[in-house]
Amino acid sequence: MTSKQPKTPHHCQCNQCVEQPTSPIAELHGQINQLVVLLNEKDRRQLVGLLARQLGQGGITLMAEVTGLSRNTIARGQSELASSDFSDRIRAKGGGRPLTEKKGPDC
Repeated sequence: MTSKQPKTPHHCQCNQCVEQPTSPIAELHGQINQLVVLLNEKDRRQLVGLLARQLGQGGITLMAEVTGLSRNTIARGQSELASSDFSDRIRAKGGGRPLTEKKGPDC
């Protein structure tokens, strides 16, 4: 049996965090990353998408740098929020590994 390793937060690589690692902005970025690591895929996309939208122009790029998420992932989170996609599903239906054997009535 394997035990799950705790996820480690991403270390922000923005200029401000690199130059002044003890600044309030660096602290905020660290707190964002500590929260993001606890969320599932969908919640992570949507939270970071919301934060990027609040920042306005250049928000997606900045949040990608802060969190280490892809710009496409953040944009997808924004579009999910805009379309009010609040389903319980984390991934699209049919996603995941296909069955090795389809179960039929003659099993």
